[in-house]
Parts: sequence; C-alpha cells; structure tokens
Amino acid sequence: MRSRGSVAHGAVWGAVIAWALPVLVASCGTSSGGAATVDAGGDHDARGADVTVVPGDGGPPADTSSNDAADVCPLRAGLRAACDGSDPTVVFFPPLACDPKNLDAGKGADGGDAGANRCGAVGPSDVSFTSAACGAFVDAQTGGAVSFEISGRTPVFSQPANGDALTADEWSIFAWTKGPQARRSPILALIEPEAHALTPLGGDGYVLVFSQGCTEILRAMVASTFWAPDPTSWATLASLKGPVTVRLYWAKFAQDGIVSGPVASAPITITMTP
Repeated sequence: MRSRGSVAHGAVWGAVIAWALPVLVASCGTSSGGAATVDAGGDHDARGADVTVVPGDGGPPADTSSNDAADVCPLRAGLRAACDGSDPTVVFFPPLACDPKNLDAGKGADGGDAGANRCGAVGPSDVSFTSAACGAFVDAQTGGAVSFEISGRTPVFSQPANGDALTADEWSIFAWTKGPQARRSPILALIEPEAHALTPLGGDGYVLVFSQGCTEILRAMVASTFWAPDPTSWATLASLKGPVTVRLYWAKFAQDGIVSGPVASAPITITMTP
C-alpha cells in the first residue's frame, strides 16, 4: 500500500503532465521563428509542409525539381530601357512599330520605304509582344520571380536540337512547344480570347535569350511558338564563334502583366560554323 506522500506526489506529477501536454503539442505546430503553422486544408508535401499551388494553368506542377543550370549570371545592364525597341540586340516580332491591326491591306513587303519593308512579314493575325510586356518580364527577372522548375509548364525546344551546328548560309528558325499545363483552358478561351493587338498583350509570351558565358548576346520576344531571325539578328548570331547557350522563357500575360510564370526551359547549346 502506497503512502499518502507518494499518492500526493503522483497527483502533482499528473497535474504537471496534464498542463504541459497541450503546451508541448502547441509548440510542435510552431516554426522556429515562433509563427504558428495553420492547417487550412491546403496542399502539403510528404513531410506535411505547405505547398504553394500556382493558380490556373492546370494546377500545381507535376515535378518542381530544378531544370539544368539555373541562371547564375547577373542580368545585363539597361534591359528595362531597351524595352522601347531602340536596342538592336533586344528584338521584337512583330517589331514595335508594326501594329498588326493597323497594317494597310495589300501593303507590307512591297512598300517602298524602309518602314514598310520592316513590317513586310507581319500579318493581321500576328500578336505583338509589347513594350509594357517586355518591362513586366524584365521586372520578373530582376525580382527573381523566374521559375526553373521541371513541370507541365516548362517549354521545350523542338528545333534546333541541343548540340546542333548551324551554318551562316543556311537560315535557321527556333521553334518550341509549351507545356501542357501552360495551355489555355477551353472555358477560359471563351471568356477571354487571345489578344491580337499591339496593346495590351494577352496570352502566351516567349523570350529567347542567346548568351556566351555570362555575356548576353541577343534576346528575342515573341507571342508565337517559333522565331525566325531577321537579317540583322541572324548576322549577329552568324558572327559568333564557339558555343552559344540558348534559353527560352514562357509567361502568361493579361493586360501586359504576367499572371503565370515566367518559367524557363532547359538550355540548349548551338555552334555557328562558317
């Protein structure tokens, strides 16, 4: 038979345990910084941590591991200012001066002046990557908002292939496919059709960046899944010696602002040969 003192001692410890257990449980739900973790019924990973879900465009990416060689180089200076179209190494198609909605029917390549020739390849169905959309993309790069995930939102090059040698006298195009989760849903397409106007950009936008080491050589901004270099751009690429790294960025735009992305492709390497 236990003494009265041992019974009292046990009662005290029982009270301590009854008081400490809720505190211990609460502390397990608090981060090291003291902020309590709130379970609102959201998505979690295997460890129970909250997972950020990207709204729209098919939900969370299937695989958020990083693709090959995320950008480690600083951005070149003056990119934001170059969004006005004055820098020949920051290229737009259609050119900013060529509004597809305002092109005169039957005019273009046959126009006599340089402006008409410049717009000769532009048709009324082309979508412009606008100056404001360029600024939004540069701001995303500057702010570290570009994702290097491998997922259903990641664009993939279809040509040229990684390691291809391109010759200066055989004009090449650059083409790609966007990820299946980056595709516009049919319901959204009915509510918000793609914009076919210089301002604002609505829908998919792509930025191609050509570099050697940490030196950016050229970037091209388009709203289609291919880019055919203009003569000046092709001459710039053809003059390069040694391997050239090409990377593609996709983003979804609305009213010139980014609403999903940007997401970077895995880089490819090409070599220009005589």
